[in-house]
Amino acid sequence: MKSLAVKVDKGLAERLRREIKEFIREDLVVVKDGSFVYFPVKGSIIDYADKNYKNDFTFIEMDFPYREIRPDEDIRLSYDLVGDIAILPSDVDDAETVAKTLLSRKNIRVVLKKASSIEGSFRTRKYDYIAGERRTETVHREHACIYKLDLEKTYFSPRLSTERKRVIENMRDKEIVIDMFAGVGPFSILAAKKKCNVIAIDCNPYAIKYLNENKKLNKVKNNLNIILGDSGSVLSKNIHDIADHIIMNLPFSTFDFLEVAARLVKKDKGIIYFYSVGEERGENNDRDDLFDEQIEKIESIIGDIKVRDARIVRPYSPYNYHICIEFSINERF
Repeated sequence: MKSLAVKVDKGLAERLRREIKEFIREDLVVVKDGSFVYFPVKGSIIDYADKNYKNDFTFIEMDFPYREIRPDEDIRLSYDLVGDIAILPSDVDDAETVAKTLLSRKNIRVVLKKASSIEGSFRTRKYDYIAGERRTETVHREHACIYKLDLEKTYFSPRLSTERKRVIENMRDKEIVIDMFAGVGPFSILAAKKKCNVIAIDCNPYAIKYLNENKKLNKVKNNLNIILGDSGSVLSKNIHDIADHIIMNLPFSTFDFLEVAARLVKKDKGIIYFYSVGEERGENNDRDDLFDEQIEKIESIIGDIKVRDARIVRPYSPYNYHICIEFSINERF
């Protein structure tokens, strides 16, 4: 869930929490990393901060997991929900008790726990079964779209829901969209339903299998072309300047495919959505570092670009953030 957040050093977090507790959202989970705490807050805190703290607060917008509180047990539950499968963090305490509480909700039939980080070229992770039905396949609904998927065989993050909607809102009827790492189709299906002409590519055969199913489930017809293969090689080298939008959501390998994207995007007006992981550096952990180094590297590969937007999508790990840089290419590549 996307929310305004206050970012604060861990050493100051408890004092700040007491001072702004009336503004902290109770429906979302406070997020922590190595050095900072992120409090999801109500928008009204901005006026309060301007009046009482001036520039002492650092505000960002980011995704938070939902929090549920069961009054009769006073159990706080932090989890991701994909379809009818609840996913607990790897460090959850007493997972069986939490699972019992979750399964009392009508929309949850399976409870899993993360058992590994995201790994390999298919960007998948392993899960431990905790309770409920023994399966990892589910059907997820988002923005009036339906996605069938298997959590252990394909990559899918419900925390990117707001980001996906933001990107698709930039697109118009009949525009050409290339989704270079499409997965089960959360960007591609949404763009196709907006009547864009979409080319969706992925090297994971399981993802392509589910993407073809999702094409049918969402009644998308001739404007979604699905390709199994590596984006760096399956698109003809004779094709240039065709795409109005290119989505590159493969954060740790995006630079490897940048030259291909630069060849395919329409110069000057086409937009590349470049996802990467940026690191805070320097004594003050300045967030400008998240983007400056990435932009410099992009320009070293493809030349001068016009940055349309640069934003934090969500925290990834201590001092690291999943970021998106939207840009057009100013000179021909």
